[in-house]
This record gives sequence, C-alpha cells and structure tokens, in this order.
Amino acid sequence: MRSHRFWKNTVFGEPFTSQPSPSKTRRLGKSWPQRVTNWAIIRSSTPADVSIFESWLPEYYDLADYTSGRFRDELRVANLLLDLLDGGKPRNYGNNCTIGRGDDEQPMDPILDELFVAARGTITERPVDPRQPAFTRLGHFNGDGKNFAQLRAEIEDARSRGEWVIYMFHGVGEGTQGLFVEDEVHRQLIAWLDQERDSIWTAPVVEIASHLQSGSGA
Repeated sequence: MRSHRFWKNTVFGEPFTSQPSPSKTRRLGKSWPQRVTNWAIIRSSTPADVSIFESWLPEYYDLADYTSGRFRDELRVANLLLDLLDGGKPRNYGNNCTIGRGDDEQPMDPILDELFVAARGTITERPVDPRQPAFTRLGHFNGDGKNFAQLRAEIEDARSRGEWVIYMFHGVGEGTQGLFVEDEVHRQLIAWLDQERDSIWTAPVVEIASHLQSGSGA
C-alpha cells in the first residue's frame, strides 16, 4: 500500500462544464495563455520530495482519495485547456503512479493509455528497449546533478545497443529548481547531441513514442 502522496495535472480556476465557445476564447485575448498556465498546474512528486508540496497543496488533491472517474475528468479538462493553446497536439504524461487507497487502489495505466500517447514511469536509470516499450510507464534517467561525461557515457551506451534514453531534468541552472543540471553541462550536452545528430535522434518523448506506435520501427 502506498504511504505517500502523488500529484498530477490538476486544474484550478474557473469551472468548465463544457468546451469554451470560440467567442469566449476570443474574449480572453492575449491573457489566455497566462490564465491557462495558472490553471493547469502540473506536478509529480516522489517520497523524497513530497514534503515541499504539503505546505500549499490541499489534501483534496491527494490521489489516494481519487476515483478513476474524477482522475479521468480532470485530465480531460487539463487537456482541453492545453488544446486551446496548441491546437490539440498529442501529449505525454508524467508520471505514472496509482489512484485510490486500500482495496480501491488501482493503476492509472488504462486512463493514461486512453488520453495520452505515452507516460513517464519511475526512474530506472536504464534505457528503454524501443522494440518492447511499456508506453504507459516509460522508465527514465535522472539527469539532475550529473556532469557531461556521465550523460554522454549513458547515451553512447544506449546508442551502441539501439536503445532509447529518456532524461528527466527538473531545472537547468542554479535557482530554477532545488534539483537541476548545471548550465554549462546542459550547453555541452546540447552541442554534442547536435554534432551527433546523424546517429542520435533527439526529440520529445511524445514524438518518439508516436513514431514507434506508427509501426515505422525503432
């Protein structure tokens, strides 16, 4: 049984019971992106950092108290708001855990599979096999605090085996997040990936997942 809390896409602000009309969208004008940003607060936590959210996140948003219906509805509303920003681009989700508690605790995989192209799972520090990906719980590497040599070695190892490396960075540079990758390390990584672009495909998770699901092959 889970003994800690997780949070996911939670929408705050004006209640939406139906899709906003085009006229409503026009009335929001240039303030719309900022207002959506304020509404759609995307958070995920681990047992190690859960305490930083307890001071401001109401108990009401504890996923242990969610039903599958409420979880699905909130994700649909969050996606609707984001659709108004980007026209409905495919999305991936982070990160997979469970909803409910006790005998009612259940995986969220069926809902994530319904609403998203893919979802991030736990930190595994292992590449994903593109021939057998678990799209609703993709394992990934933690990039925070690593130096360029470490990141390069992990990527080169995956390249040699034709595997997929997914990184999670909480922030880039000191002052962005409590956990982050140094600015210079990030700059070196991006420059190196650009040099290696003929043999390393660097793209968002949703783009690579969509490619694999299309049957185009790894």
